[in-house]
Amino acid sequence: MQDELKEIKEQLGLVQVYTGEGKGKTTATLGLALRASGCGLKVVIVQFLKGQRELGEHKAAAKSGLFDIIQPGLMTCIKGQNIEAAREASREALKIAHEKIKECDVLICDEFNIAVKKGYVTIDEAIDFIKNKPAHTELILSGRYAAPEVIELADLVSVITPLKHYSSRGQGARKGIEF
Repeated sequence: MQDELKEIKEQLGLVQVYTGEGKGKTTATLGLALRASGCGLKVVIVQFLKGQRELGEHKAAAKSGLFDIIQPGLMTCIKGQNIEAAREASREALKIAHEKIKECDVLICDEFNIAVKKGYVTIDEAIDFIKNKPAHTELILSGRYAAPEVIELADLVSVITPLKHYSSRGQGARKGIEF
């Protein structure tokens, strides 16, 4: 098992980006977290701009202990309600990401791309963070509006494009499915 884990860790070190307008970016990263932790990798998720602490993924992580989720601040400004709180939460999330990237095999920065788009994390900070990550740490960046510079540095970019969504029929977000 130790030899297998060592072999798995030697293959790490890429940068993955999940972006686009469709539903499923965070869901994809959570699937990756589940898979990686199941193979013995240490996974940390830092949520840059999320609005609740009792999301399904928080409950699952707490019950299973498979990976850690860190959410530095309640985000109340995705629709512009509290920009300063969002800026502070993003600044704290970036600080935490810098610390945690040294301690884990896989670091997921959820909603990172939105924090960059809104200027809470500067593009220079984003580029520096990506370029200076540990060589054998897999870095996953999610969120709409991935900057061209981030896309250029990535090894994998998946763009989630909506073709059809039940929200167009008035169906709201469902607990256990969207959160």
